Amino acid sequence: MALSRAFDTELTCGDSFLLSTSHQPGGVWLAPDQPLDASALLLGEYRPEEPVRFNRVSGNKVRDWIGSDLVVLPIVSDRFRSALEEHRCTGWSAYAAEIAMDGRSGLRHCNVLSISGRSGPLLEELSEPIEMLAPVPGGRSVPGHRGMCFAPETWDGSDMFVPADTGFVMVTEKVVDALMAAKITGVAIAAAAGIEHGNFTYG
Repeated sequence: MALSRAFDTELTCGDSFLLSTSHQPGGVWLAPDQPLDASALLLGEYRPEEPVRFNRVSGNKVRDWIGSDLVVLPIVSDRFRSALEEHRCTGWSAYAAEIAMDGRSGLRHCNVLSISGRSGPLLEELSEPIEMLAPVPGGRSVPGHRGMCFAPETWDGSDMFVPADTGFVMVTEKVVDALMAAKITGVAIAAAAGIEHGNFTYG
């Protein structure tokens, strides 16, 4: 069923942002301690009753947005969570998680985010057609698009949301302002209108 709600202001591609790991050198990289359905946790289809356990794979610096093998799952610090709470950002909930750094320092607390906000699917026809650089040196350019865009009327009004049929965490400017004010580390923030990509396909 298509999402459609009425709001005073509709969110457009130009007003939304994509969050992802910044991949800064030295940052801690995690792997789950046991098999975990990251998509189900991200979308709120699974609610853990015990802290989610991660093991440190590499790096030493624990930033506010923490990279992991579970690419779609936001793993964040208490500072990140507090920034969302203090600015009353909507569309998310947090579950306790633990990082096993090593045998000497024991466990370190963090959070995994579940995103309840939604929009409709990303639509290629709303993006700008472009020619993208060849994926290999000397190769031909390939067709692509600029902009991760959804129909504005399909956004449910949440500050944090996942477009249908994706694992992308997208946010409003309110969230960006909250993260910037708190000087949150480890997160890459990209304006959705400027993101270049190949064709979207959905299973």
